[in-house]
Amino acid sequence: MSPTTRFEIDAAEAVLAPLDERTRHIRHLITCHESCHHKAERHVEHILQAIGGGEVAPGPGRRPTTGSTPREQLWRASHDVLLVWCEGREGKRERREIVGLHPSELTRHLAARTPLKVWQVQRVVTCLRCYLDPKTMWRPSVIGDTQWQGEDAAFHRLTRETLIHDTIDGQQAQISLEAAIDCLNGCNWNFPNNLVIILRAIGGDLYPSTPFAACGRNVRLVPSRDRMRVVVSTLSLFCDQSGVKADQTDPAILATLGDPTPTKRWLAASLKKTLELQLHL
Repeated sequence: MSPTTRFEIDAAEAVLAPLDERTRHIRHLITCHESCHHKAERHVEHILQAIGGGEVAPGPGRRPTTGSTPREQLWRASHDVLLVWCEGREGKRERREIVGLHPSELTRHLAARTPLKVWQVQRVVTCLRCYLDPKTMWRPSVIGDTQWQGEDAAFHRLTRETLIHDTIDGQQAQISLEAAIDCLNGCNWNFPNNLVIILRAIGGDLYPSTPFAACGRNVRLVPSRDRMRVVVSTLSLFCDQSGVKADQTDPAILATLGDPTPTKRWLAASLKKTLELQLHL
């Protein structure tokens, strides 16, 4: 019987030990997978190909440093526009679009500049800088409560007390502006919208038209969720698990995986369980 639970997956690993380096690397890719990543669907395809015997993807953080991706260009442009706003130099900013979004679309939500708003936007700028400069460490407010002194402490308290009213899975919900800034993950599929929600909240609009999505929050809105449901069903079929309907699977995935072996089934079960847990499938 193929493994289905975490306990069974761990037990199957012990039976298969010792694992070769290639298998360990694929298992590491599965462990590091983040379903909220804007390239999550592509990452899953790479893992499936690797399980089937194809080329093993390099893994997170190992992309060649030459050139920059559209997402990295968005981080840079957003960082620069917001930094200029904090410093009061809007008239000197470069007038260009940010991946289809004009700089004014970011700053117009902020309205009149105040010391509190500048402090809050600087937090956003620091968060973005972490994605641009590996040497910059992000310190979430919830961890660094004791670091705030004087005026900073007052600004931090006001940021924590500011509540954004949105929804989680369609139900009314709230998230503090502090938590939203802390959860502004640049790799998240909803990053551009999350950034605008935060900037609108700083400007005083606490009722966004779309929900704030983050790791573990509003995962049912992940664009690839329906596709991942098909992947999960197909992996279940590959692992000989009962109750799987053929019309809910993808023959192309089965072709990619090839003939089932104990190691392949273990890896497939591991990926299946990861997707189920992360996407609440």
